[in-house]
Amino acid sequence: MKGSGMLVPALAILILGCTVGESPPERPVPPGGEAVPETPGEPGPAPGATPDATSAELLGEARAAYDASELEEALELAGRVIAQYGGSAPATEAAWVAARAAFALGRYDEARDLAASYADAQPSRSAEAEAAEAVVELAEDALEEPSSAPPVVGVVLPRSGSRVLVRYADYLLQGIELAVQEVERRQGRPIELVVMDDAGGTLTQAAVEDLERRGALAIIGPLLPQQLAAAAGARRDPALVLVSPTIPESPGWSETYSVNTGDVRAAGELGRYAADAGLTQAAFLYARSREFERKAQAFAAAFEDRGGRIRTMVPYDSGTTTFGSHMEDILAAVRPGARGGMVRLEGDSIWVETQEAGGTGSGTQQPFALFVAAPPQDVPKIAPQVSFYGLDSAGVQVFGDEAWATPQVRRVVPDRDLEGAIVASRFPPERAGASADPEFVRLYEGLYRRSLDNPLPALGYDAANLVLQALPNRRLSPSAVARRFGLLAGIRGATGMLSVRASQVVRTPYLVQIRGGKLAPAPYPWELELPQPGTRVGSGGRGSRR
Repeated sequence: MKGSGMLVPALAILILGCTVGESPPERPVPPGGEAVPETPGEPGPAPGATPDATSAELLGEARAAYDASELEEALELAGRVIAQYGGSAPATEAAWVAARAAFALGRYDEARDLAASYADAQPSRSAEAEAAEAVVELAEDALEEPSSAPPVVGVVLPRSGSRVLVRYADYLLQGIELAVQEVERRQGRPIELVVMDDAGGTLTQAAVEDLERRGALAIIGPLLPQQLAAAAGARRDPALVLVSPTIPESPGWSETYSVNTGDVRAAGELGRYAADAGLTQAAFLYARSREFERKAQAFAAAFEDRGGRIRTMVPYDSGTTTFGSHMEDILAAVRPGARGGMVRLEGDSIWVETQEAGGTGSGTQQPFALFVAAPPQDVPKIAPQVSFYGLDSAGVQVFGDEAWATPQVRRVVPDRDLEGAIVASRFPPERAGASADPEFVRLYEGLYRRSLDNPLPALGYDAANLVLQALPNRRLSPSAVARRFGLLAGIRGATGMLSVRASQVVRTPYLVQIRGGKLAPAPYPWELELPQPGTRVGSGGRGSRR
């Protein structure tokens, strides 16, 4: 690897697993909803059967599985629609789901054929046909041997200026170099990594222009939102992919991404779980920032979609240490006869339209969900105060965002204050013992001979790994990289299982329960032992989600 401004040595080491990670937990079927297995004498619909509710249901399940990066399941479900309802509209749509799932799984011959069949069924030159034809081209490219010319990947980070920013960039480059070395080993071809100094932002535009002249297929960086805006505006080719390792908000420009944006998928899963567990009312405590407000919105929307009612949404300011008034507001809102309502969103604000809940205050207290969305440094302050202010005896079932599952939180918060909480994790329980994927930690510490004590190398690794996974074999152009980047799914990364959905990098959420300070798969929702008013939160049900 070579480039101006900085030469990054090429080393080859063991690849971090495979491109596609393990399958996420399968969606369980509640009691009474089990499908009746077919017997040998009861075949399914004959090939070419008329589309019916079953075909629509299967197609919906296939789409949901693909959206959740359950790629094998998506391919199997879509295949059933194609086999049983061939020639129908659902079968055509299933071919498109299957094509993208097969591509993400590396089954490029299948992806090519499925995408071609979908394209043939679309109007000529339609957006759908062009998207499918692009997958055909990418699949054909993936079946060819890589070009002998090394693909050029740019990096725009501060190498001069603020010492703090330069130090951040040093950490990011450790992860970036590690990703490049692994992909070189896996693909058997060199990657030309060109690192350009943006001097903390003053040279961002010049760095992007220089990288485009050098033939960069994609750019990793920059660090800050204003720098990404400058980089996006400096591109001659709007298809040139930019992936920031650090920007916390989703970028608003075409072909720009960040691996550090707050993902609301986990909050939505928790909201659905809470409703499916039989909880009918919920309260919220969240940090007053757009990231955590969006999580609260996602939980609320999913909970309400399943018939739940939002009692109150309580934001808190950064630096808060005592949450007595917040807890009292929550208790008042969930008491029998209290006013509750439905969430209304206006711009960046959340409102609860209050309605009389019924009763006069003398009814029976019901269990309720409390969703806490907070940064890791705030959870040790909040968790003990839930019981201190009496929410546990009021029948609270705590739900927490990803911060609750982190080792740093579980190390400092007493087990009793986390017991029974249902939380989201970026990793399954067996890999949740560190702040990054254990295999990444092993490789990082083996290469650099130091402990991984900073999250930035993992973010740098994931930003680079996504770009490198999107590199074509022979069609070396920014537009080809952009199309392939949009198809990424189920990539095992240092910070979770990554996919690209709706122009955003997202992570597969794992729902877990904290038991004795450790993470266990969350019980099936219908097996969760709901806390009863007057008792502490239980330890959960007997079953587990797999």
